[in-house]
Amino acid sequence: MWTVVPLTAISLVPPLLSGANTATTTALVVLHLVPAAVMIPTLARSLRTRTD
Repeated sequence: MWTVVPLTAISLVPPLLSGANTATTTALVVLHLVPAAVMIPTLARSLRTRTD
């Protein structure tokens, strides 16, 4: 988790710096956050079960 959160934050930088309009920037940020919200807990759970 300590690695995933900063990497997710870093992945939001390019859409914010792209110079696109607000709707496009919002869509790009949401399209980064929605998969992260699904994948991060799932991966954390699967890694936790492997190490227990």
